[in-house]
Amino acid sequence: TLAISQAFEFPTNYFLKGSKFSKEEESAVQQYALKERQIIAEVKTAYYKMLSKQSLVMYAKENLVISEDFFRKAQIRFNVGEGTNIEQLTAKVQLSEAKNELEIARNELKTSSAELNYALGYGYNFYTSDFNLTDSLVYKEYTIALDDIYTLTDSINPRIQIAKLNNSIASVEKSIAWSSLLPNFNLAYFKQSRDGINDFYGASLGVSVPLWFLFDQRGAIQEAGANESISEALLVQTKNEISLLAKNAFTEYTNNKQQLKIYIEDILPQAEEVYRAATKSYDAGELSYLEFMQSKQMLINAQESSVNALFNYNRSIAALEEIIGINLNELEN
Repeated sequence: TLAISQAFEFPTNYFLKGSKFSKEEESAVQQYALKERQIIAEVKTAYYKMLSKQSLVMYAKENLVISEDFFRKAQIRFNVGEGTNIEQLTAKVQLSEAKNELEIARNELKTSSAELNYALGYGYNFYTSDFNLTDSLVYKEYTIALDDIYTLTDSINPRIQIAKLNNSIASVEKSIAWSSLLPNFNLAYFKQSRDGINDFYGASLGVSVPLWFLFDQRGAIQEAGANESISEALLVQTKNEISLLAKNAFTEYTNNKQQLKIYIEDILPQAEEVYRAATKSYDAGELSYLEFMQSKQMLINAQESSVNALFNYNRSIAALEEIIGINLNELEN
């Protein structure tokens, strides 16, 4: 007897397994999206940091020019008897500090450049610190509420989507475990020779029933049910964690926006006006050098703080976009 046989599972099993593999594929896509969002956030943060360091280097250079100029003026005033030695020494100290601050700013710029290279995926063989970014940090305000963020994260955030898919996969696996109680089928076609006659053909259809379902199948069903319960708990935990991260990121974004507005609309313009008035008064001999240095230091601190506030604001936007899973610009288009 020559026979060809093929065993078949219950038809619903193929549908369930296909659904499981499809969800596993979707989960892999979301894993890729999760890593993609993380890398984008890292690159943006490194990019914004390097832009801020470039601005700080620029302000440090301006401060050095101003310090050199007034050191020369202090020397002239001292030589002609209009200035004191303390004023000249103070100007010299300020000049040394300006040089030191510029060197620190340049070193921090090199560090931020290395971090950007790393975030972009370049190794030390491709590392370069000679390039400058032609962009600049800007302030762009977004209109978005915390409730909108909660809604978006629930439907977009990759970690939540992965947890949802894992829960769906666990549910399908539970159904597959229950389907193990259903019979399997066996289809066969054969050719038979008897008593020298070769013209006997036939087919058979068999059904196999799991007689020991109380043992093996029952354990598999219980395990699948437990895994489904675990996946449901992990889904709730993931949603709660993402909600907390979203709230913290939104709070940081709001605080940084308020701080930045204060510098842009109030502190920086006033510091610039004070410095302009102090410069005119000092040149006219109406203001002491110490008072002038106070106004200059106030302006430098305001400029540096405004740059840092702008960096923190843009960094908080990148963090918020990573939590949501989409760029805020796309929400306004």
